[in-house]
Amino acid sequence: MKQTNSLLDLLALRTLTVGVALLQGDSAVKRLKAHRSTFYSAQFPYFIEDTQFKSHSDLAAEVYRLVCRTNFAAPGFALIRQRAIKSSLEQRQSMIELKEHLSLAHQARVGPALNWFCLNRFDQKETTKAHRDGAPAQSLLILGYEPTKVKSQIWVADYSACAHQLGLSPVQFLEEFNPMYEKGRLHLAPYMMPVEEYDSNYYQILVVNNSSTALNRAENHWQGLLHSADITGGNLNEKRIINSTIVTPASMTPENDDIVIPPETIERFLKGEEITSKIY
Repeated sequence: MKQTNSLLDLLALRTLTVGVALLQGDSAVKRLKAHRSTFYSAQFPYFIEDTQFKSHSDLAAEVYRLVCRTNFAAPGFALIRQRAIKSSLEQRQSMIELKEHLSLAHQARVGPALNWFCLNRFDQKETTKAHRDGAPAQSLLILGYEPTKVKSQIWVADYSACAHQLGLSPVQFLEEFNPMYEKGRLHLAPYMMPVEEYDSNYYQILVVNNSSTALNRAENHWQGLLHSADITGGNLNEKRIINSTIVTPASMTPENDDIVIPPETIERFLKGEEITSKIY
């Protein structure tokens, strides 16, 4: 019988490899980074072309499978290249539709609907370190990137797997090894990977599991990631618009029952032109 490696086995091997690379110096680390995306894409494909699917329901089912993981057998994120989308309004409408179909998928599997937690549009041209957006313990980011002449590289970091390997919860990991500081970044380095298929020439949606819950097979807690962006060049006088939304299972927000996104807020996100600046 052919033996297969689990994700944690592969990550453990990658941790050892990075440790050796760090001892060998910067050039070894750079070589490792160059191969990281090939490793991850081969083991855990996350890239989707919107033309692959005939219906919004089929697309959402695939996104749900990739993103809403309760163990480490799926990547925890998905990138959708929207070749059929030609405008910001079309993209925002597609994000609303994706959320509704993800909610239906979640209800079919688990029970509660997915509710909006926030909807924003902003122009961001600052490099950000690996972070989790402020939201309930189980939550998803649905980020719509509009085409731009500002060049950037998007990264994700599997801090939940890293925490599990260290015998910590994700919350404990962020408390003890905050990736905003060098100690945390060194621990997280083997679990970081670039989203290589991100292409600023297209409309794209990045869906990221933004959860902070610990692995619990009985409770089926979502296992989250951190995300970051490196601004690498291009015309920085141009806008880099991100249509940013967060959704969360209804059962996860009893402490936030008073947070209800009114229809006019959704309508303003969908059709408005307001843009704010945002720096993490």
